[in-house]
Amino acid sequence: MGACGCYCARRGALKLEVWVAVIGRVDLATASMAPQGMAPGVQELTLYEHDDQHGVGTWRNLLIVVWRKDTQAAAVEGVSAVLANLTRRHRDVALLQVIEEGATAPDADARRALSTMLRQHGGAIRCSAVVYEGDGFRAATLRAVVTGIALLSRPAYPHVVFASTIAAINWTARHFSHDGPVYAEQVRNAVDELRVMLDRRHPDARTSGAARVR
Repeated sequence: MGACGCYCARRGALKLEVWVAVIGRVDLATASMAPQGMAPGVQELTLYEHDDQHGVGTWRNLLIVVWRKDTQAAAVEGVSAVLANLTRRHRDVALLQVIEEGATAPDADARRALSTMLRQHGGAIRCSAVVYEGDGFRAATLRAVVTGIALLSRPAYPHVVFASTIAAINWTARHFSHDGPVYAEQVRNAVDELRVMLDRRHPDARTSGAARVR
């Protein structure tokens, strides 16, 4: 009886905790408000690392990476470290990587590092989206390279390659949030803001056509 009572108490506490968490998320999402002059969601973006090649930020429990030029193995390892920190703070996380038009394909070392990252944090990743922006044969070829990385890591979670950042964000919202449209809008704002941050710090690295999410 005592053991059963303890179990039931724990289960009841868990239900209460989940209920409170959900109600809190609904309230925040419904408000969809930001400080004056700031787009909704932007204030929750944190920039962790950046150089003229890439930038890494977190938004709630979403890791956002923008690759601007070269995808280097050392940079991927830095992204993995940020992701590890995020998984310590959140039980479930999502991953969104945006490869801007004009960026080069990752070399063999970078591909191995990316595959290791996807596999290493698989227990916490709910879904993963990769975007290679751009059109034409070159873009299609590089998207095939990115797809090949996923085949090496064999993730147990949904991992999809997109040609459009908006499509990737909408897909993530459907997999990761009950308030899809509001979530998607705020993530679009966060990605835009991350790019603005990178433009300010590394103006020479800006990629043509990457000013706004599309």
